Formats: sequence, structure tokens, C-alpha cells
Amino acid sequence: MLGEFRPGSMPSKKGGLQAVVVALFGDLDFGSRGDLRERMQALDDADVAVLDLSGVAYADSTFMNAIVELYKRLDRQKTAFAIRVVGAAPQLRRLFGISQIDSLFEYWDSLEEACKAGIVTNP
Repeated sequence: MLGEFRPGSMPSKKGGLQAVVVALFGDLDFGSRGDLRERMQALDDADVAVLDLSGVAYADSTFMNAIVELYKRLDRQKTAFAIRVVGAAPQLRRLFGISQIDSLFEYWDSLEEACKAGIVTNP
């Protein structure tokens, strides 16, 4: 299994916003694209989409594309939203920077804080 979907497992009530958490683990690559797509679509209705990457061993452009597509889907809704990444290893953060997609989301140290905080930026 690629990950787990935990809708509302840590809902944010600040400002009536709903945080949805998807925990991913293992290798996020071309071979896992179908499962990855399904997991990422679970975030489509979230005000705050939280990706727990603490269990991710490897990610390639397949995952980078999945984050960009999530951003585009949320942006089309024309409402305020936030994408938050928790538990990203240094090599993943470096990959996000090299790919120049790190501006699409926020880094958080704590899953609980990422879910409880209101939307602090308006993409």
C-alpha cells in the first residue's frame, strides 16, 4: 500500500476550515502513479490539504507532477486553500527546490499544527 487516507483525522475548526490528511510512504514513482493519483484526489475538497511525507523513501517527477496537479485542481475552485507538507526528508525538500515547486505549499514540522492553523497565505 502506498499510503493511507485519513479524512478529517485532525480537522481544523479555525475559521470553519477542514483539514484533510493523506499520509504517504514508500516509493512515490511511476510504478505507484495509480495509487498516488487516487490518494491525492482525496484532497480535492480540502481547505487545508496536508501531505504527511514522513514515511516516504523516494520520490520522482511522478510525485512532483501530482503536487502540481493538486494545486491546479484546488486553484480552479477559486477559494482560499493551503497545501501543507509535513515530515519531508532533506532530500525531498531539495528536490522540491530544484523543481521550483516549493512555492506551491508550506512546510510544517508538526502534523497537528499543520491541521489546526488557519490559512495564512492565499495562493
